[in-house]
Amino acid sequence: MAGVLVSLTSGLPRVYYLPSVLLHYLIIVSCCCLYAASAQDSKMKCTSMSVAPLEDTTLTCHFPEDLSVTKKDFTVYHYVKGGSPDAVVDCWWVRGEVGCAVKKGFEYNKVVTTNLTVTLKGVTPAITGTYACQVAGYGPESLETCEIKLDKSCNIIYERSGRGANITCFFDEDIKATRRNFSVYKHSDLEKQGKQAVAKCYWKERQPQCWVENGYIFDRSLWIPEVTSDKEGNYSCWHVGSNTEQHEPCLLSGAVKNSLMEDTDRHADQQGNPSLAIGLSVTIVVLLTAAIVVSLRYRKKVLSLFCPRRPNDQEPPVKERHTSMRKSVVDYEMTTKMFQEYLEKEIQAMFPKILDTFYFVPPVYFNKTSFNTQLVAGQAVYVPDPADPYDVRHDQAMQHVLNCLHHMAKQYQENMFVLTQFKYDDYLNNIGNEFRKHRLPVPAGFTKENQNIQCFDLMVVHRQYGVLVGVVKAVGENVSESLNDLIVNEVTEAVHELKKGADMIKHLMSDQEQFPTVRQILILPNMARTTLKRALDNHPGLVEVMRECLGTNAVRDPTELCLCAEDVADEQSLQDPRILSGVTSRLRHSLLLADSTTKDNVPMTDELYLRVLSRFCGPATQSALEGQCQSISLPKTRIEAISTTGDLYQRVMLYPEMLALLTEEKLFLVGPPNTGKTRLLTLAGKTWRARGHDLYVVSGPSGSRDSAVWTFLNQSTQNVEGAQADIAAPGSVLKINCNFNKKKEMEDTLKHLIKKRGENVLCVLADDADSMGTHFRQFCKDLSSQCPGLPLWITSSSQKNVPEGWKVETFTRAINCPPAVVREAARAGANFVVPSCRDQTPFCLSPTDGPEVEYIYHRKGRALTIHNCTECGQMVADFLLKNFISRKDTSMATDEETMSASTPFMSGEEESATLKRSVLTCKDLLVLYEDRRQQLIDGLKLSGIQVRTLQAEARNEAFDEKMDCACVLHIDQLTTYRPRRKIVVYVEDKNSPRDPPKKWRGITSCTSQLIVMKWNP
Repeated sequence: MAGVLVSLTSGLPRVYYLPSVLLHYLIIVSCCCLYAASAQDSKMKCTSMSVAPLEDTTLTCHFPEDLSVTKKDFTVYHYVKGGSPDAVVDCWWVRGEVGCAVKKGFEYNKVVTTNLTVTLKGVTPAITGTYACQVAGYGPESLETCEIKLDKSCNIIYERSGRGANITCFFDEDIKATRRNFSVYKHSDLEKQGKQAVAKCYWKERQPQCWVENGYIFDRSLWIPEVTSDKEGNYSCWHVGSNTEQHEPCLLSGAVKNSLMEDTDRHADQQGNPSLAIGLSVTIVVLLTAAIVVSLRYRKKVLSLFCPRRPNDQEPPVKERHTSMRKSVVDYEMTTKMFQEYLEKEIQAMFPKILDTFYFVPPVYFNKTSFNTQLVAGQAVYVPDPADPYDVRHDQAMQHVLNCLHHMAKQYQENMFVLTQFKYDDYLNNIGNEFRKHRLPVPAGFTKENQNIQCFDLMVVHRQYGVLVGVVKAVGENVSESLNDLIVNEVTEAVHELKKGADMIKHLMSDQEQFPTVRQILILPNMARTTLKRALDNHPGLVEVMRECLGTNAVRDPTELCLCAEDVADEQSLQDPRILSGVTSRLRHSLLLADSTTKDNVPMTDELYLRVLSRFCGPATQSALEGQCQSISLPKTRIEAISTTGDLYQRVMLYPEMLALLTEEKLFLVGPPNTGKTRLLTLAGKTWRARGHDLYVVSGPSGSRDSAVWTFLNQSTQNVEGAQADIAAPGSVLKINCNFNKKKEMEDTLKHLIKKRGENVLCVLADDADSMGTHFRQFCKDLSSQCPGLPLWITSSSQKNVPEGWKVETFTRAINCPPAVVREAARAGANFVVPSCRDQTPFCLSPTDGPEVEYIYHRKGRALTIHNCTECGQMVADFLLKNFISRKDTSMATDEETMSASTPFMSGEEESATLKRSVLTCKDLLVLYEDRRQQLIDGLKLSGIQVRTLQAEARNEAFDEKMDCACVLHIDQLTTYRPRRKIVVYVEDKNSPRDPPKKWRGITSCTSQLIVMKWNP
């Protein structure tokens, strides 16, 4: 006899057919008998199924033994982006009872035998992916994973009482956090060949602003008031940077809606007249339940009848079980103790002077500039997304505040750590398997947590004054919105963030018997205190909340405890020691000393100081850089910061307006070196070659100006001597050397190209028109007129050689090096200005401002003697080896090189390529010098720096990039070879700058850490 069970929990009737009681009971008993036999199978499996967005689904784990009997710990893992496992259900046994830590979004009822079932609530892309079930004592080879996937990228909910429907989008990231623009498309067919945008949205002040087609309304989801025939069809959701192949459409159908409403009516009729089948099923369910209860209650007798227990399967005596439980508790305590000891040991190795100086983690601030990648002729190009004004203002404010903090820490030699760009989910998220069972407090156990409240902006852990959390708000008088309302909203949000930050830190350190008061501070670097007071005059409730948050009495004005514009120096004042001294004094008092010593405050001991730092700044807490195309770990140590910054700036990065120029036929690119001209030139060449065109690279009298083009193209070259060149295969790269100061040689080159144009499709590149010669402009004019349609691109640092009719594009912003390096070039008198040129570079924050420039001064020689720069070279080498460079023969890791983390980047066509941020070595170093003396190079060699020089007369000498040695060049050689390195030591001449354009090129060859060697002031 079969029964029918009807479920109405999901909105629609669902029918499940149940077997008879007898058959079901026999199946249960048979499964019990098979237990001993199945124990041979040591695989741990899981099963799951795809699910519609926002619906619940289940994941079932299948174990090779009954965990309710063996009492083994078990965990359900979710493999998040980057492949790291995240324990969503983590269970252990204590005194015979199971205890579990379950992440938000998952439900588990603590029932386990040979299987368990976990419910995933309201599935979104964040919790899809690979899952695995693990039992203590089993190795990785025993795991078999399963996948949970979303059926669609959107979900349609029909209105039962009306005529409309809602479309809800699901993305593979939190676009509210990343501020990515998004759209909803309606497709004309299932293949998604034709599509029409019905909604386009961008972000403004954390809220989406949307344009929608007529007949649609956007309010958190896309609402269609009436489902008409023209609205029916397939819809999909898309955001900037996402892959269109991932967007499975959802179908909006009037027929489905009508059918749904009919089913609802039919269900209402069935509710009033229950069928006999339903009645029978209830009886069967009751009998079946009773049978299962009996079998479970007397399972030992049932098993003894059907499956006699083998001698080695006997339960251990009660005493042994109690001993095992006590041992389990001891193991957890021991693991926690060992984990804390490991963290403290590692943090001291990472920061050798942890008790004696200050550190910033990360050492440099990284902006929220987001990128997408475009593949151009097989080359991955990083293109910045449109800048979000809110993010830009906040990043600029954060950078300014951190600059002030850095100057304050340096002036007063504060022993403290400043942690930024941290999120609560980062806390202890990078733990090895040996410490997985630790019992330190984690954010998941913070019951008061509100997901809508963001994390604090900075955390100061001071060796003397304790812990302080701060929130930075960039609101200022220059915003266009209603200022008072905006200030009130920002302060309200800041108070919530500060309160949650203090409570969270107390929770995370709750295992300590005593902990200092966590103080809070609001920082408004763009706003005067008088403006803040005026905005809060009509909000006494908010003022009271601020008093409580900032820890002041009921009389004192809480705005006095905020850091406002008058408490922090502006950018210009940061360079003036007289102003800076007064500002840092006020900053230090407001930030560290105010209300920091109360009678009931717990002192910050060295032991507690190390403990806090080891958890928040140690290797087990790893933050990620937002807005990148792939996950990039934020660095913690100075060496890591230099390496990461160099990796970011060595990527091929161009602005969207620059890539749009690839469709141009004739283009004249103007701008200083390292602004992207040559990079764009070579991309154009690669694009033409990919179409089968022959590529001719024209160089001037020097015969070597094209070497940078060859480096970027990474192609073998074939030297062509004017008109004597052999016929090349289609799609090849050829080089033409021509002295354009000689008219006869120019005419021969012109005839040669015209002849080749008649034989093959070709295009021409000319890098640096300024060095070509007097007849180059006439050459371009004649070639263009006699070969119409021939692609011809030219680069130059000025507009003096622009041929008539050419489109001119000017780039003045260096995109290959950090702003800190560019500012140093300007201070050193090498600021590159293009006369009468309008800057057409779009505004977008750079990935990071970069490490602070370092200065080293020549050793003073004795009077009346010639200065011996060999000692200076040894001094520079000692500085590099102590702080940055690691020698291969070094047996002990120096300074901060003990940390090494994976940093994925896209490389060429391989989107999954991974670069590991490693220890900096000699090959990351470039030494540039302005004078001709060689003693400094000799000093580098004597101190163990591996050095390779290029001889001035060997113009075409190649430098092997794979060799682990520093590159040493005179700035004149940069016209032949244009390297870029993470660390650049620029050695100035006494009369520097003799040649500002060359100095600009030399300094901006640095992609991260610039070190300037100067003469004694």
